[in-house]
Formats: sequence, C-alpha cells, structure tokens
Amino acid sequence: IIYRRNVGGRLILQSNTRTASWPNNPPIPAAPVPVPAHPASPTLYNHFRIRTIVGGEGGEIFGGGIYTFEIQEMGINGRSSYFTFVGIGLTVGLPAGGYGTSPWTNFMTSVSMRLENFEGRGQILAGGGYVIAGSGFSALVFNCDENTPTQNVGGLGAGTGVAVGGSWFHGRWEMRD
Repeated sequence: IIYRRNVGGRLILQSNTRTASWPNNPPIPAAPVPVPAHPASPTLYNHFRIRTIVGGEGGEIFGGGIYTFEIQEMGINGRSSYFTFVGIGLTVGLPAGGYGTSPWTNFMTSVSMRLENFEGRGQILAGGGYVIAGSGFSALVFNCDENTPTQNVGGLGAGTGVAVGGSWFHGRWEMRD
C-alpha cells in the first residue's frame, strides 16, 4: 500500500516497507552548455563561367592592356565578382583596340576553389578581329594564390569592339569589390 502526503512543502511517499521524500517542486536541471560548432567551411567550386565586360589595349610591338572580366561560381550559393587584369607585353596589328561585353564562357578548374583564388599573376594571349562585332581566340592564365595551382581558360568566342591583331600580356589579376 502506498500513501501520499504533503507535509511542510515536501511530498512523502510511504509504503509498508519504505519511505521517500523530496520537495514538491524539485529544481529543474540547468540546460546543457552547447558545444561551439566549428565554423562552416566555405563552399568550393570546380565549375565557373567568365565573360569580358570591357577592355582595351595599345602599342606597336610592345604595348599594354587593361581588361575587366566577370567570373561567377556555378552552384548553390555561387557568387560573382569582377576581375581587372592589367598587363604589358607584345602586340601585333592595329596600334589600339577596345572590347565590349562578350557572352558567358563556362569552364572547369583542375581543383576546387573560390573566386578569391583567381587573384595573382597571370597572362592573356588574344587574337582576332572586331569591327563592332567579331570573333577571336583568348587564352587566360591565372597563376592564382600560393595554395592553388595555375588555371588556364581558353577558347573561341564572339564579342564586340574595334580591334584587329593579337597580344600577349603578362600582368596581374585583381578581384574588385
């Protein structure tokens, strides 16, 4: 037989052989302290796309160029950023030329990476003909940061501009804010 009684704020349970008592409102145990989670690693990508936004070059035999490209990470939460390339090197053809926006070109990298990894030294080898609209060949080299191997992007494409000739420039890729 079990009897229950409330005596002075304490609950008493009693049977023929045992008696137990505890406060009516036992304390609630404290919530467990959360273990800090490791910050999520940034998402890495192998698929990207690139397009020329604007560019210009000048010089006869020796010259220089400045170009702005847009690179986009292809995937969930992929970002997009502008990169400016400034370089000097060899030129052939018209002493000056300019380029407008081109269509997107998809490419894959040899390692998983992020937009920030494209910054660093690099080269552009380009040739073609543009009179308002035209086509050409471009090879872009991203020497990347110290932890990422060199990435090469190239291919035939169409675009806009006024230029006939070719160039091979060595310079630097800078990610813009």
